[in-house]
Amino acid sequence: MATNESDSAFLFTSLSSIATSCPPLLDNENADFDSNMRNIAIERRIGLDLVYVISSEIFYLSFLNPDTTEKYSKIGRTSLSDICSTHSIVMSLLLDSYYKNMTSIGRLGLYLFEGFVFFSFISFNFLVLKIQTFRASS
Repeated sequence: MATNESDSAFLFTSLSSIATSCPPLLDNENADFDSNMRNIAIERRIGLDLVYVISSEIFYLSFLNPDTTEKYSKIGRTSLSDICSTHSIVMSLLLDSYYKNMTSIGRLGLYLFEGFVFFSFISFNFLVLKIQTFRASS
């Protein structure tokens, strides 16, 4: 990881930019119309896989790694929010990762999800209720 905060912020911002530059995978792109459509779908799928890897690493560094959580949770939350605004499917990855690691993340999960911009289709109260349900079931 970078040695100072400006280098770290640049790294997180660069990873976020790479992820948001990948076009989102559309539901109708899995059709078998012709080889050209299949090639486009494959390219977009590869891009989505890259987005998943970047999002997973940012999540790990920002919220799971005890050595980096305090330092990178703010920039990580911003980066993940930017990625989710382009690739809303990443939200399911984040919820799944939070659910699997909620005991180590704790209330930092509320901090993560509170900053997201795309709550126009998921109400914040609903999300808080789901997180509390996850925590209660563990």
